[in-house]
Amino acid sequence: YSIIALTLIYSPLHAQQKCAHALGDGANVIIDRCNADPAQREPWVALGREHGCVVASVHLDLPVEECLGRVMVRRRHPTLPAGERAAAVVHKFASELSRPAPSEGFDAALVATTVDEAKELVGTLTQAIICATSIAGVAGEEGEGNGGVSPDLTLAERRKHKAAVAKLRRSRRDIKFAATSDT
Repeated sequence: YSIIALTLIYSPLHAQQKCAHALGDGANVIIDRCNADPAQREPWVALGREHGCVVASVHLDLPVEECLGRVMVRRRHPTLPAGERAAAVVHKFASELSRPAPSEGFDAALVATTVDEAKELVGTLTQAIICATSIAGVAGEEGEGNGGVSPDLTLAERRKHKAAVAKLRRSRRDIKFAATSDT
């Protein structure tokens, strides 16, 4: 995985270039940024689509008090140290934040309202990435290029494709086994 953390990269354009480079190298990329609205999220969705990726969002819909508490206890944050300014930023951000939606181009728009749900969603996202990358690998093994998998497929369609490829492989294996046991 390549993690693009915008708190460490001060230019969104530079971050987008790093993301495009990592995607071009075939890396799975996680954008660590509080993208408050569709306009801020759009360039990341477009980059993912351009590179044929599964594009998902993880939205942490936690109470403002929890966010404030977390910000106030963190140490040595590079851009927003604990203090009055940090509290003002959290409140401003909370007032501007809109929940990501599949209509923005996401294959999955995941939402967590508790820390436990957030951990679970990260696991779900990891499985989605593994599923998507294994489809391309299985199809490539069969000598079918990308196996007809369009980058525009939804996650559900990609899962169906993966299941169909697995079924085909089992059928081929069973046929080979039957042929050798008849002789």
